[in-house]
Amino acid sequence: MISCEKASTICNKKQYKEATLLEQIKFGIHLLFCKACAAFSKKNKKLTILCDKANLHNLSEQEKEKMKEQRREPRIPTQRKAHYFLKEGTSTLKECTVIDVSHKGMGIRFNTSEELHLGSTVIIDLTDSPARKSLYVAGLLRWIEEGVNFFIGGIELTESLDDITLLKLL
Repeated sequence: MISCEKASTICNKKQYKEATLLEQIKFGIHLLFCKACAAFSKKNKKLTILCDKANLHNLSEQEKEKMKEQRREPRIPTQRKAHYFLKEGTSTLKECTVIDVSHKGMGIRFNTSEELHLGSTVIIDLTDSPARKSLYVAGLLRWIEEGVNFFIGGIELTESLDDITLLKLL
């Protein structure tokens, strides 16, 4: 039998018609025995129906580029290893990579298959060595895109970074 975590992944894939026949069968069997996942699946179906009725759509590449042009400050590319946790969740640190940064925001690659939600408060530990002073920043998750076992998202920082801190992140 599959785990509840795997069942939730299949449930989401099924919602977008991406689940294989074998995954759908395993998911169906899991639902027979797991009331929590059955309830999750039912709520997920309702959410899908509501989203369909709302006529939501993903931004095109052109629309994304237009949003980038509207930023008050350009983002500076970087590849800074870091850790994060969600204020609303557990305080367990998980791996991430800061992929770009500005005084007021960051692009983050979250190395997880855990579902992330827009508006979540993300605490990022940017400390690069145990010998150095801790460096934490917080921000709101403003956009998110799903990859395979990772997410890429944009964080609007709750407090702007000063120039020295910004330089440390590059």
